Amino acid sequence: MYLIPRLRRSMVELSAFSGQRLDTIKFDPDGLVEPSATTTAHRVCKVLLRSSNTLLSNRRSTSALYTLAEFEVIGQLVPNSAHFTRTTRYPGPYEVPVTKFEFSLQRRPQLASRVQWERIERALLAIASKVPGAVVTTLYDRAEERGAGQLVLTGEHVHLDKGLYFPVDRTEVEAENVDDAHIQRITNVPLRAVFMIRSRRRSVNGDSAHHVVELYADLVRLSHV
Repeated sequence: MYLIPRLRRSMVELSAFSGQRLDTIKFDPDGLVEPSATTTAHRVCKVLLRSSNTLLSNRRSTSALYTLAEFEVIGQLVPNSAHFTRTTRYPGPYEVPVTKFEFSLQRRPQLASRVQWERIERALLAIASKVPGAVVTTLYDRAEERGAGQLVLTGEHVHLDKGLYFPVDRTEVEAENVDDAHIQRITNVPLRAVFMIRSRRRSVNGDSAHHVVELYADLVRLSHV
């Protein structure tokens, strides 16, 4: 996760997002993600904060201020969906330990949660329609055979930074220290996830002439409800 805290952000309740509000979002170039040989053209979802009309030189100009959009959902951890990878960045004398992770959330058993998650799926499909190109949406798995969709969340914790925490009982455990026992203890409890939606252009089989645009959910924080 590559975030700059000083950038202004706006919280968006994903289940309340509708097609009527599509004109309030856009995907702008994301300068906060490091490019790689196979991943380029990163973009991040932003939401319209305000729009104003200004009179300049006898003509009216419309200006709009967009901020980074942080989306919020409430659900529970999908069993056996959490995967952690310990790796490094900046090889050599400046090598930094990094923990990458991925897990999925699904709706709670209550009827209200089911209704909310049906709206979430529609909202994600609507947001994906704002991205030009051949979009591959890896952030939502419909998982129809299980009767409920799943939101796939990814993240990256740089060990020297103030990192991402997983809420375990009454404490917070840094991502680098999370183990299977921690995950087991939060699997059936309600969790609130805040994340950003990013897109990246990924080459197909290493061929730079052929690519797809991939959407993914980048976790900002995870907490108990």
